[in-house]
Formats: sequence, C-alpha cells, structure tokens
Amino acid sequence: MKILLTGGSGFIGTHYLTELLERGALVKTHTHEKPLQIQDSRLEVLENIDLTKLEDCFKLVEGADYVIHCGGQVAH
Repeated sequence: MKILLTGGSGFIGTHYLTELLERGALVKTHTHEKPLQIQDSRLEVLENIDLTKLEDCFKLVEGADYVIHCGGQVAH
C-alpha cells in the first residue's frame, strides 16, 4: 500500500513519516518551502509541490492508496 503524506516536513508530518516507515509502509511525500527533516531511501519525494495549485495536487496523489493530510499554511 502506498500512503501519500502531505506536510511531511512539518512537526506532525515528521512524526507520521517516522511511524509509517517503521511499520514498513511505502510513503510518498513532498517539499514546498521547507526541506524534509527525515532522509530515507524508502521515501518517494516530489520537490517543490504547491498544494494551492490543482495541477500539483493531482501530480502528488497519483498512485496513492491512502492520503494523510497534514499540510497547511503556518500563520505567525
């Protein structure tokens, strides 16, 4: 099963990535402005994906069985 995780470079997303990899899942995630904190050869990473662009969203979800959505804009 392939799981797509949005927001994989954030605090919550990083914890999801760690747990999913420990459980043997195939994980696909992306970067936008912030790099991933986890480097693992089992990750499929799409670079420079903007979730506010529909084309990028379609590209990202392609081939995923499940989606865990943790991405969002951070307001300071």
